[in-house]
Amino acid sequence: MDPAALRAFIAVAEAGSFTAAARTLGSTKLRVSREVSRLERDLGTTLLLRTTRALRLTEAGERVLAQGPDVLRRMADLTRSVSDVSEHPRGRLSIVAHPLIYELLLEPVVLPFIELHPGVTLELDVSMAPDQLGTFDLALVVGAPKSSNLGMVSIGRTSLGCYASRTYRERAGFPEHPEDLARHDVLIAAKPGLPSSWTFTKHGRATTVSVKPRMTVASHDLLLRAVEKGVGIARLPTFLAARSRSLEAVMPSFGMPDIRAVALFPSRERPTPAVRAFLDLMKSRLAALAPRRALRD
Repeated sequence: MDPAALRAFIAVAEAGSFTAAARTLGSTKLRVSREVSRLERDLGTTLLLRTTRALRLTEAGERVLAQGPDVLRRMADLTRSVSDVSEHPRGRLSIVAHPLIYELLLEPVVLPFIELHPGVTLELDVSMAPDQLGTFDLALVVGAPKSSNLGMVSIGRTSLGCYASRTYRERAGFPEHPEDLARHDVLIAAKPGLPSSWTFTKHGRATTVSVKPRMTVASHDLLLRAVEKGVGIARLPTFLAARSRSLEAVMPSFGMPDIRAVALFPSRERPTPAVRAFLDLMKSRLAALAPRRALRD
């Protein structure tokens, strides 16, 4: 029995719908539905009766819901106990990562990890808002975690700035004050539909302005290319902007708060060997990036 499938079933049973369970788990309705179907196949019985209006637990489903949380705890204890005596990390490691961290870690961490640990099967997902672990073993997120029931390891901080291309400057000029952004084309990397605001600092005073994006994308790499083409002004990590020869700093006299990257795992207890191995490799590889100031403590 896969713990991820059992966690998905419990979430559906408690929430009363696949949609609500997916929201709780930070996953998708399709992924949760597949996990529940997999659990039913593993157990050889139907756990949920699905109708167009509601979900109803079968008798078997009621028993699984009653005993499932304890089973998950015992399975986690057993996994840790067995893994701790294993010399090498093994098994499945599922990771969800913010796109910015994904773009930073893919080459220096993820690919070497696969080569170093052939016994680990790695599953990597990318989400603009991985604030819930759901069925994942490790979440690499930007910003402070929303749950205090999670183990946490700091990855580091990176600085931000506003950038645009010379083409945009020649077409529309550059703003002189954050409030001038209202008259410019702004590009953001975010989950579509969410409100966005940027905070600037100068002489110890903070100014926060709401921005109405001309374009919203879920990839910093795509955002960088759009800025290079002169589409608009964007807030970018300085290490990404430094990769481009065509970008210029916008309002360089105004600073922007750093963003913090952290790794989250399901509990405050000792993480599994696979999680520990990934975190150890990540720390060592990111330390090598320090001269380029991609991330810092």
